[in-house]
Amino acid sequence: MRIAINIIIVLILMGCSPFTYYKKAEFAHNLSNDKKTQCYLNKLLQLDHNDYYYLKAKALQYTLNDIQDSAIYTYEQLIEIDPNDYDNWFKNGTSNLEIMNYGRALECFEEYIKLVKDNGLAYKNRGLCYMNISLYQEAVNDFYMYLKLEQDSTIYSKIASSYFADYDYENALKAYNIVIDRKAHKGCVATENLYWNRGVCNFNVGNAKDAIADYERALEMSDSYEIYKDLADAYLLSGDSINACVNIQKAYEYNVVDSSAISNYCK
Repeated sequence: MRIAINIIIVLILMGCSPFTYYKKAEFAHNLSNDKKTQCYLNKLLQLDHNDYYYLKAKALQYTLNDIQDSAIYTYEQLIEIDPNDYDNWFKNGTSNLEIMNYGRALECFEEYIKLVKDNGLAYKNRGLCYMNISLYQEAVNDFYMYLKLEQDSTIYSKIASSYFADYDYENALKAYNIVIDRKAHKGCVATENLYWNRGVCNFNVGNAKDAIADYERALEMSDSYEIYKDLADAYLLSGDSINACVNIQKAYEYNVVDSSAISNYCK
């Protein structure tokens, strides 16, 4: 609170330059006060249109109004003017990430991290870029860096998903355990997909009993009939051919498998 008050005092003393209005707008934006942000931006936009901070204000206004293409165009102009202004790299990366332009977003966050190495959110966002272009190990590395800097354990869901997509079931299982245990500790219920995915991990590392428990828990929460096929596989792995047969028949009833699959489970 004292730091925030000091910032406000400094901005007041600096007067009404484009820089000051932009910093006031940015400060309000960081506090999620969109009304005050827009107020300061409007004041700035009435000043010198050739000023650097006029362009920054336009970019921020486009972002607030979710006009990401225009925001990106303006941030590219700003980067060309001053490539050492790390704020432009971060905001351009965020806008590109918003419209799923992962390649350019990745480049922007990489440039930002070269200039600022202790912003956890930049690593998280770069990790999301890596994740969405199927570079899963790189994504995991960034998510762990985010965890180190921000101490935000919710990132384990992204870590689990990245390991899972990379078929690293052993590490995915560890991450899913943390996610599900964390939800239970907070009194929340894990989703069907969390149990289903953890079941797949348990199955692939040979934990048939745990896979069965996860699949059955997922079925209690959902009508995802594809789970019956996975449950049949888990029962088969456990040596329980009777329940394997029962569940593959349910999968057949819901058109998950064709009739030829039944003979492999019901003997």
